[in-house]
Amino acid sequence: IVSTLVYLQRLHDAGVVLSTAKINAYLLVSLMSACKFLEDDCPSICEWAKIGLLSLEDVKGYERKLLIALRFRLYVQPEEFAAVSAELLTFGTFEDRGASPLAARFPFAHCTD
Repeated sequence: IVSTLVYLQRLHDAGVVLSTAKINAYLLVSLMSACKFLEDDCPSICEWAKIGLLSLEDVKGYERKLLIALRFRLYVQPEEFAAVSAELLTFGTFEDRGASPLAARFPFAHCTD
């Protein structure tokens, strides 16, 4: 989850608009990419497509866009991982997330159309 948040932040920093129409697909492929990078055994891309209710072509397309935007940088530095983990613990509930440092750091938490 932490690596997924880092990837989404990197996407945002690269200028990718994380609209409500795209956030689910980018969330799915970010999670999929983190799994593929960190785990030896994870679901196939076909299984990810089924999980996300997306076509295989869409998942491949979003994965390609993600990797290009991230310049294939999937490694998360330990310091960055620790910082995001600590912020995640302060996220709180939906009612108070606007006051959370995590909400300020990750603007995609408030998607636009």
